[in-house]
Amino acid sequence: MPFWHLKEILHDQNDINRQQEETNTEIALQFEALNDALEQLRAKPESPRKQIGFRQEDTDTGE
Repeated sequence: MPFWHLKEILHDQNDINRQQEETNTEIALQFEALNDALEQLRAKPESPRKQIGFRQEDTDTGE
């Protein structure tokens, strides 16, 4: 295998490593943003929910 071919393979491998590192950094930032959003959702105090539907007054029939 000629020297220039080995040099080209090494250069390609370095490019692949650089692209992989950039992709990993982007993914880490996306996961960090997602984690922050989930923490904000968990931290919000749950407000009491308004009861929906028909409510019947509790009446004593006297039986």
